[in-house]
Amino acid sequence: MAGKLSAKSKRGLGLGGVAAKAVAAGRRSAEADLKVEEDNYRRENAARLLSIDMIKERPAEDTRPVDPVHVDALVESIKLIGLIQPIYLDRDFHLIAGAHRLNAYRKLKLEDPQKWSKIPVVVDPELDAVKQPEQALLKEIAENEKRSNLTPEQVQNAAERLLAADPSFTRKAGRLKAGEKALTPFLANTFGVSTRYVRALLNHQEDKATTDSSPHSNSSDQTGGKTMIKDPAKEKQKLLKQINKRLEQWLASPYLEQEKKLGSQLERLQVLVNKSLNS
Repeated sequence: MAGKLSAKSKRGLGLGGVAAKAVAAGRRSAEADLKVEEDNYRRENAARLLSIDMIKERPAEDTRPVDPVHVDALVESIKLIGLIQPIYLDRDFHLIAGAHRLNAYRKLKLEDPQKWSKIPVVVDPELDAVKQPEQALLKEIAENEKRSNLTPEQVQNAAERLLAADPSFTRKAGRLKAGEKALTPFLANTFGVSTRYVRALLNHQEDKATTDSSPHSNSSDQTGGKTMIKDPAKEKQKLLKQINKRLEQWLASPYLEQEKKLGSQLERLQVLVNKSLNS
């Protein structure tokens, strides 16, 4: 049978030769197993912890400058609920996407080197940013686009975790009281998107929860065979709030960027709706 030594071959090699060949075969098998394991691990593209000191700067120039305000907001967010999205690296640990997140971790490391010395990363085993600069740029754009395509559930989950970790956060509009912190702008900085976009996602999730928990009804309810007429003023306020939420969702849509005139008209309509709500 192939792979097995005959008695004659064993006699020719001697015991020492047979042992040496067995050891060599075992070493090759172990190396092959390690290679397969490493390749499988890399292909999984799973997030793992990596020392900050091992991460190399982008070979190309940053597509956008690092905003210190955004970094400071991320520092506070990471302390409360951890890093929501790992940074993205090429096969040699060059940074592809996540400069603000990396800088936030560097600031945290200065505060507590032991706790914040490692950062969650995703390593792309097929990408070499030095040899493939165009591909690296496309990966960066795709990673940032993924963050701009957040789901309402993701934002709502982050909001609930922040509210549980720090009760001083609030979603209420208007002037904040002493000690209160606005939740929506904080989430926007955490995700690296606009405040309007986060507000629209939160409103969408709340609308969905309301729809799922209660049946549609007309302006009157049937209770015990009697028709209960709802308060017109309350119904008006409810309708205006629904209109306002829908306007916020439309205004947050990236498709309106090319429709400046329509966007301006929607903003004026929103002003009128808010005036009616506050009157």
